[in-house]
Amino acid sequence: MLGETGWGDSSHYLSSYYGKEVWGHWRYRILTIELAKLVPAQAEQLLTHATPARRAYIHFAVVNLGFLTLTGLLFFAYCRHLIGNVWLAVLGAVIFLTCRTVQSANEPLVDASAFFFLLLGMWAILRQKPLLLFMAMLIGVFAKETTLLLWPLLWLADHIATRQKLLLSALLIPGTAIYLIWRFVLDVDPDPAGPYFFNIEQARNLAEQLHGMLTPNGFIDIVSSFNLFWIPAVVAALRLSYPSILRRWLWFVPLIMAMIVFLGGSYGRILFLTFPVIIPLALFGIQHWINPPSNGLRTAAAQ
Repeated sequence: MLGETGWGDSSHYLSSYYGKEVWGHWRYRILTIELAKLVPAQAEQLLTHATPARRAYIHFAVVNLGFLTLTGLLFFAYCRHLIGNVWLAVLGAVIFLTCRTVQSANEPLVDASAFFFLLLGMWAILRQKPLLLFMAMLIGVFAKETTLLLWPLLWLADHIATRQKLLLSALLIPGTAIYLIWRFVLDVDPDPAGPYFFNIEQARNLAEQLHGMLTPNGFIDIVSSFNLFWIPAVVAALRLSYPSILRRWLWFVPLIMAMIVFLGGSYGRILFLTFPVIIPLALFGIQHWINPPSNGLRTAAAQ
């Protein structure tokens, strides 16, 4: 299967955790690693007769479980705001926390923090919270560069006037500028032409990437990102009423697919970044099946 694997990424983050130089985009995802170093050594007592690498797993697990807990709670509030139903919001948080990609995020990976800061930024856009948006970009971009996706998500939002979008964009500039200066001026990748994913050089492999998506393994990887919940999500997207901001944010899905095709990456794992769009849509589909009357659906969609 094309793309980065969890185990491959883990080895890079473990090397960085132990102070070894890491090349490629992994070297810039420092937030989770630095937080893992702050976890008290007493946490290692949870494992007995473990190698140093296995003891490091405990440090990463503590940090990642913290981020996943925060993301689950925030996602509950996010879904409740969009759908207006407490129990469906609870279901949304459960769906998120039990998805395959989230289950593997507890390894020495940085995905858990990436999910949190991306969702925090989308929540800030949804509720028009300038300070939260500023913090999401300023800190989140050092968890994973996917936080930069807040730029198109902000401009796709249809409930914010253009002037306000310009003001909110100004809040994204400091975090973006600091990250880009650090990555491309102060700490340039020693081997920028190396065989790493999320590299513009991967655009040369466009045909190979497209072919990989069309193989059975590629298709399974894409479907497994949300499993059967793709079905109610697609039904809702094509046939039901739901908040217009989700309709605009649906463009997030082809944007992520284009990133995978042109920059490389694991299909299902990267596509899961669209969870703030796909899971709420699936909840609207589930709500329609449970409560068919259209007036109930319209009431929820209008909230």
